[in-house]
Amino acid sequence: MSSREINLLFSIPVSSTISNNFFEENKKILIENYSHNKDGNLISDNKFLLNQYPNLKNWILDEVNLYARNAMACEDEVRVTQSWSIISNNNLHFHQHPNSVISGAYYVNADENSSNLVFSKPYTNGQILWNTSESLYENQDWLWDNIYFKPSTGKLILFPSYLNHGVISNQKESNRCVLSFNTWFVNPIGSIENLTFLD
Repeated sequence: MSSREINLLFSIPVSSTISNNFFEENKKILIENYSHNKDGNLISDNKFLLNQYPNLKNWILDEVNLYARNAMACEDEVRVTQSWSIISNNNLHFHQHPNSVISGAYYVNADENSSNLVFSKPYTNGQILWNTSESLYENQDWLWDNIYFKPSTGKLILFPSYLNHGVISNQKESNRCVLSFNTWFVNPIGSIENLTFLD
């Protein structure tokens, strides 16, 4: 008699949490100066936005460092490097955030028509395709090519910066405003002896 075992290897941690506080900064972010970017979305002129909103920034940093420790086994403190906001429900091409360790999306404002944040499996490019059926996928969540997160006001989503993500427009009017940010380490990391030192 044989036994069969399936193991999940190398999972990618993505965190989703809702703030218990309403930040007055949310209202101020909505009236920042915005310009159209190449995707037709409105993007804040200020690319260091969180520096103006200390209460929101401190809460986000607490969550980021908790995520770094619990989901990535990283004890090195991280800081926000850049932060910007986008007002739109348009498509946002799939992309990564280079020169960053943890990235995040904080929903300043979102309604029921807001488009989902979509993460794509890192190794789908060049994958061999074969015939399958939806019923085989339904109970196998590790097979999914995309994972969708529904926005809501006050939701914070954290993820490794190398993870592909984007937005697919649902063609409905929405009042979606998301604040995105990148992070890097506060102090030098690595080891001089092991030739991994970064300052």
